[in-house]
Amino acid sequence: MTKRLDAIVGIPNKDKSKTYWTKVGSAFESKKGNGWTLFLDFMPLHRSEDGKVIISLVEPSDKKDAPRGGGRARDDLDDEVPF
Repeated sequence: MTKRLDAIVGIPNKDKSKTYWTKVGSAFESKKGNGWTLFLDFMPLHRSEDGKVIISLVEPSDKKDAPRGGGRARDDLDDEVPF
Protein backbone atom coordinates (compact mmCIF):
# COMPACT_ATOMS: atom_id res chain seq x y z
CA MET A 1 0.00 0.00 0.00
CA THR A 2 1.38 3.38 -0.95
CA LYS A 3 1.63 6.04 1.69
CA ARG A 4 -0.39 9.26 1.25
CA LEU A 5 0.27 12.65 2.79
CA ASP A 6 -1.78 15.85 2.68
CA ALA A 7 -0.17 18.88 1.04
CA ILE A 8 -0.99 22.01 3.06
CA VAL A 9 -0.05 25.69 3.08
CA GLY A 10 -0.13 28.07 6.03
CA ILE A 11 -1.61 31.52 5.52
CA PRO A 12 -1.16 33.99 8.39
CA ASN A 13 -3.92 36.47 9.19
CA LYS A 14 -3.28 40.21 8.81
CA ASP A 15 -1.59 40.75 12.18
CA LYS A 16 0.27 37.39 11.89
CA SER A 17 -1.11 36.23 15.25
CA LYS A 18 -2.69 33.10 13.76
CA THR A 19 -1.99 30.83 10.81
CA TYR A 20 -4.80 29.22 8.81
CA TRP A 21 -3.85 25.87 7.25
CA THR A 22 -5.43 24.92 3.94
CA LYS A 23 -5.16 21.59 2.15
CA VAL A 24 -4.06 22.17 -1.45
CA GLY A 25 -3.46 18.58 -2.58
CA SER A 26 -1.97 15.18 -1.78
CA ALA A 27 1.37 13.44 -2.14
CA PHE A 28 1.93 9.73 -2.79
CA GLU A 29 5.05 7.60 -2.57
CA SER A 30 6.25 6.67 -6.03
CA LYS A 31 5.73 3.06 -7.06
CA LYS A 32 9.49 2.56 -7.36
CA GLY A 33 10.02 3.92 -3.84
CA ASN A 34 12.50 6.59 -4.91
CA GLY A 35 10.45 9.74 -4.27
CA TRP A 36 7.02 11.34 -4.06
CA THR A 37 4.38 12.44 -6.54
CA LEU A 38 2.58 15.68 -5.64
CA PHE A 39 -0.97 16.32 -6.89
CA LEU A 40 -2.17 19.89 -6.40
CA ASP A 41 -5.92 20.58 -6.40
CA PHE A 42 -5.09 24.25 -6.84
CA MET A 43 -1.95 26.37 -6.93
CA PRO A 44 -1.29 28.28 -3.71
CA LEU A 45 -0.51 31.92 -4.47
CA HIS A 46 0.39 33.05 -0.95
CA ARG A 47 4.12 33.56 -0.54
CA SER A 48 6.24 33.93 2.56
CA GLU A 49 7.99 37.23 3.28
CA ASP A 50 11.02 36.11 1.29
CA GLY A 51 8.90 35.25 -1.77
CA LYS A 52 8.76 31.46 -1.37
CA VAL A 53 5.68 29.27 -1.74
CA ILE A 54 5.97 26.69 1.04
CA ILE A 55 3.96 23.45 0.83
CA SER A 56 4.10 21.16 3.86
CA LEU A 57 3.42 17.43 3.71
CA VAL A 58 1.64 16.05 6.78
CA GLU A 59 -0.09 12.87 7.84
CA PRO A 60 -3.80 13.03 6.89
CA SER A 61 -6.08 13.84 9.79
CA ASP A 62 -8.89 11.37 10.42
CA LYS A 63 -11.94 13.60 10.14
CA LYS A 64 -14.42 10.99 8.90
CA ASP A 65 -16.47 11.20 12.10
CA ALA A 66 -16.32 14.98 12.44
CA PRO A 67 -19.41 16.96 11.44
CA ARG A 68 -19.11 19.19 8.36
CA GLY A 69 -19.53 22.93 8.44
CA GLY A 70 -18.44 23.33 12.06
CA GLY A 71 -21.83 22.26 13.40
CA ARG A 72 -22.66 19.61 15.94
CA ALA A 73 -23.39 16.01 15.08
CA ARG A 74 -27.07 15.14 14.83
CA ASP A 75 -26.87 12.83 17.87
CA ASP A 76 -25.60 15.71 20.04
CA LEU A 77 -28.72 17.83 19.65
CA ASP A 78 -30.73 18.58 22.79
CA ASP A 79 -33.95 16.51 22.88
CA GLU A 80 -35.67 18.93 25.26
CA VAL A 81 -36.20 21.64 22.65
CA PRO A 82 -39.99 22.37 22.53
CA PHE A 83 -40.22 22.55 18.72
